[in-house]
Amino acid sequence: MMLAAGSFATGDDGEVSVHVIIDRDTIGIDEQAILQVQVSGSEQDLPEPRMPTLPKFDLFSQGHSSNISIANGVVTSSITYRFVLMPKKAGTYPIGPIAVVYNNRRYKGNSISLTVIDQPTSASPILEERAKDGQGEARDYFFEASVDNRKPYVNQQVTLTLKFYIGVRHYGNPELTEPTTSGFWTEVLGTKNAYYQILNNRRYKVLERRYALFPTQTAELTIGRAAIRATVAGKRNAQRDPFNVFGDFLGRGTDVTVRSQAISIDVKPLPREGRPREFDGTIGRYSINATADKREVEVNQPVTVTFRLDGTGNIKSAGEPLIPESEDFRIFRASTSENISRSNSRLGGVKIYEEVFIPKRPGDLEIPAITYWFFDPDAGQYKKVITRPIKIKAIKPEGYAASPDVPYASPDMTISSESRDIRFIKDDPGSFD
Repeated sequence: MMLAAGSFATGDDGEVSVHVIIDRDTIGIDEQAILQVQVSGSEQDLPEPRMPTLPKFDLFSQGHSSNISIANGVVTSSITYRFVLMPKKAGTYPIGPIAVVYNNRRYKGNSISLTVIDQPTSASPILEERAKDGQGEARDYFFEASVDNRKPYVNQQVTLTLKFYIGVRHYGNPELTEPTTSGFWTEVLGTKNAYYQILNNRRYKVLERRYALFPTQTAELTIGRAAIRATVAGKRNAQRDPFNVFGDFLGRGTDVTVRSQAISIDVKPLPREGRPREFDGTIGRYSINATADKREVEVNQPVTVTFRLDGTGNIKSAGEPLIPESEDFRIFRASTSENISRSNSRLGGVKIYEEVFIPKRPGDLEIPAITYWFFDPDAGQYKKVITRPIKIKAIKPEGYAASPDVPYASPDMTISSESRDIRFIKDDPGSFD
């Protein structure tokens, strides 16, 4: 199954962004697709999306979910709206752009397309064979586990997908026993709404759950077997209890347990060729920018610079930007925060680093461009992104006296153990001879 996703599109002032995702780019005429519209911004009263006219589909809303994160006093909120698309006719149809209106401005999302074929989407021969029992008959139910990559690099995401196929009536919600994932850092991506798939001319209801797995070591690792327990209706030709006049009418059914297969993963080390000295182990695909809370400040007063790392990958393990020593500034680590995001089968998010730069002298100073290295596993290459330099005008305060021994301190500021250019008072001054 192929996933279609677009990128963010925002207005010039970046107040609101709209992200449109569809879970499949091709469906059969009797199938359905899930469309998600994510509206994000710095305000909590975000507008609802304006859906385009889609005459070739029946469109049904599945509600929405919201998320609010607060990092260092900055509030970021997002609302995700879910829709079911049920096609009326085969063809390839553009969807979008989907837009929102906020503060009298229109913000467009990315455009996508959906192809509808006049027959159910074909399943792989292996899957259709798995749907048969030993006598070649269609199974009533079976459980499948698959991964998108069996030979990842260390700390590269492996997407694990569990699918429970059930072709008979069932009662209640099936109970899942999660697979063991020793040697991986694991994050649940979510459970999709049930959908239907045709296998061997039989219609199955499919329950799907996905995980993002990040191998933490170079070795051959095993994803353990998952199990699912369900209550299903008895077979039609099963012998009935003559004293049970209601048969299966009351929905008692039969309890069954099925298990997925274990999966072996061969984890590769990162290549040595082309590895820069500054590389600290960050895997994924990222962008970075730097912003200062002020551009004009007195000497020995702080400027807070926020470095925002944004992209896909294990954002929790992303390394810190390497900031070189400076003759013009004292530099202190202020805080770090992160916000994980999930988009279909990919994990990513935002990591915020705040650094305090304190000018040592008056004049036109510059916080230099910062280079951030990461390994892109899809390209198999080490790549870098660079911030823009930031101009700072340091003003000479009244009574200023140039001295390298006057660090800045504030009662509400926590100084990291990695801070530079701090001279501490000795407990024992030693001999004055």
